[in-house]
Amino acid sequence: MRKGHVLPNDSKHFPSSFFHFAPVIGAALTLLLPTIGSAATVAVAGVSEIRTSTGTALNDGSLVWVGTFGAKTDSAIQSYFDGTSTLTNLQSNFSIFATGQINSSLDFNFGNSAPEEAILDYTARAGSQATFGNQDIYVIVFNAATAGAAGEVALFRSYDAGGGDYKAFPNDNTLSSDLELSTASLGARILFGNTYSTVGDGQFRMGSLTQAAGITSSLTSEATRLSPFTYQITANNGPTSFLATYSGGALPAGLSLNSATGVISGTPTAAAGTYNIQLTSIGPLGSSAPATLVLTVKNPALSDPVITSSTASQSTVAGIAYAGYTITASNSPTAYSADGLPTGLSCATATGVISGTPTQTGTFPITIRATNGSGTGSSSFTLTVTAPTVSFANKTFTANSVGATTAPTVSAGFTPTYTIKTGTLPDGLNLDSSTGIISGTPTTYGTKTLTIRAIGSGVTVDSDPFTLTVNTTPPTLNSGTSVAGYVGTEITYNLTTLSSPSVAPVDSYSIVSSSDSSVVPLSALNQTTGVFTFTPSRSGVYTAQFRANNGISAGTFGGGLSPILTVTFTIDVNPPTFVDQNDASKYVTVGGRDYVSMAVYGTKTFEFNHQGATTGFFSAVPGLAWPTPISRTGSGLTEKITFRPTQAGTYGIRKNISNIGRTGAQTEIRDIVITVVGSSPSVAGSGFVSPAAGKVGQAYRQYVTASGVGRSSADPVSFNATGLPLGISFATAADRQMGLLTGTPAIGSQGTYSVKFYIANPKGYIVQNATMTIQP
Repeated sequence: MRKGHVLPNDSKHFPSSFFHFAPVIGAALTLLLPTIGSAATVAVAGVSEIRTSTGTALNDGSLVWVGTFGAKTDSAIQSYFDGTSTLTNLQSNFSIFATGQINSSLDFNFGNSAPEEAILDYTARAGSQATFGNQDIYVIVFNAATAGAAGEVALFRSYDAGGGDYKAFPNDNTLSSDLELSTASLGARILFGNTYSTVGDGQFRMGSLTQAAGITSSLTSEATRLSPFTYQITANNGPTSFLATYSGGALPAGLSLNSATGVISGTPTAAAGTYNIQLTSIGPLGSSAPATLVLTVKNPALSDPVITSSTASQSTVAGIAYAGYTITASNSPTAYSADGLPTGLSCATATGVISGTPTQTGTFPITIRATNGSGTGSSSFTLTVTAPTVSFANKTFTANSVGATTAPTVSAGFTPTYTIKTGTLPDGLNLDSSTGIISGTPTTYGTKTLTIRAIGSGVTVDSDPFTLTVNTTPPTLNSGTSVAGYVGTEITYNLTTLSSPSVAPVDSYSIVSSSDSSVVPLSALNQTTGVFTFTPSRSGVYTAQFRANNGISAGTFGGGLSPILTVTFTIDVNPPTFVDQNDASKYVTVGGRDYVSMAVYGTKTFEFNHQGATTGFFSAVPGLAWPTPISRTGSGLTEKITFRPTQAGTYGIRKNISNIGRTGAQTEIRDIVITVVGSSPSVAGSGFVSPAAGKVGQAYRQYVTASGVGRSSADPVSFNATGLPLGISFATAADRQMGLLTGTPAIGSQGTYSVKFYIANPKGYIVQNATMTIQP
């Protein structure tokens, strides 16, 4: 029928003793309220089917209530189905106007067009309409023949399609014509939240009634510790899985849940007591509201405990936290104890755990006990406590070099502090009390034997003796590796070593080898000083190898022999040299030449003396006249020339000498320039220049005349002076010949001096007056 349609109330369509549920596709649920003793028909449309929450069709004879909740609001009505209500809550808040049952001809399947009906036996009292006057009409369909046996309901409320108001009972004790109840307008969300809904197949599903949570199994149970236990969770609404939690987590120890079957089982090991376990079922309509299972875990009938923990011998190390031993026993002990424990260990009364850090060593017989209300059980085992170990490795240091030992080896878990028990550390080394590492820069060499004491957690243990050895390093020779010398000339070679604080002083030096000991003799080395002295007898290139040793006085702590130092000695023949003539003091050497002056008709003999020459001869000096000798005696290396000039002029004699060296000829020449003068010097000839001024306290060096001594017959060949400032003079004969004034004007000598200079040559002299100034 069309929504809002009013069904006629006549017995032709509806027998007078029944309510009919007649489906008309697209129509609403319609309730016809009869007069007392008559029948009415309830027509259902808008849904294709009403079934239980698991999709099962309702049985014949299922109970139907018609009545009102009075002035209750939707939220109040919903609370009767919110998971905390019971059938009693519903009965106390719903007023029944009429009751009936679904008949055998109605299965609530509206897939066909034939009317299907449910018969309700009308049992309302006369005048009851007035009791329910102006109150909304509800129809409750149960999934059982009685409310007490039902677990689910479907709830509908009257609806006036024309005015938009909910249909109410009249107040005048008369029965109204047919009424419409629309599931679409009721809306499952209004009264049932998300638990009751129209699923996608078009079926209206019933919702839970009994406690509304879906849990139907007993909510109390009892288990015995250490005995098997089983509890079956049951629930309505077709559960497919279950949850069971205790204090938001796992079940009490020893129990577990099969989430598919809802069986809680296992052997409880949790302590005796009461456990509130939250149960939840999950079905097609979602999760049920939680229910609380009160599980009482009790201890088994008491008997004396029997020790079940190991009685095998135990061991540990003093000063290290004990790994622990736990006393276990049967028959639910409530207290534990242990006797004979070493100092530092104790037993926890509640748990039976023996723990701590032992400070005694030895073997201890331990008696362990477990107690319950019935009595005490005991057993024993032995505990061996050994001392911790600490060991130090021998270590070699190098004097004056930074070094450190490795950390000591100690028993795992032992963390002591360290002190020196016996012995002393080498100077410069220190012991770190927290790490046991010995480090520093030793300043003396030798060996020290020490014993270290380690103290930790009330335990003292000493190491075995160990040694610290401080050595020096070998010396290193750093003297030159190339030496040059001459045949017949003494060579002195000093061996030296690198300076290093890690090297002990050298005790001795040695010569390892010589390529020719006849030239470089092994015996030439002073082994104490390292001075090697010899005079080579022939030229050539020779090698010798040397070493230094500092391992004698230092003993086994010295570095010992140095690396070998190879020295090359290159020996040559001495080049020829001239030696002074017997009248050399009369010569003046300028620019590598010897100058001599003489007067006309004077006589002078020239002789060249030498060393190391094997050949020699006289020759003229290039650019100068050869003096015609009065006589020429000897030859070669022994030749002498006597000269008596007859006229003024400049003459030259050259002497050539040579020998054969290591690489060939070695030649030397010596020139003598002879100035022959015929008259005394003159002022013009001397080229006199007054000496420059000097300063007090500053070195003075000044020539009286210009250079060119002996260049002409009138040149001066010597000088002298009187009246010179204090501190200035012609210091030597050569200076007098050169006219060189030197010295340092004395303090207080400042001023102007009148000086008389004497300028001479072999013919005579002149006097030249001049002034000299010494500045402050």
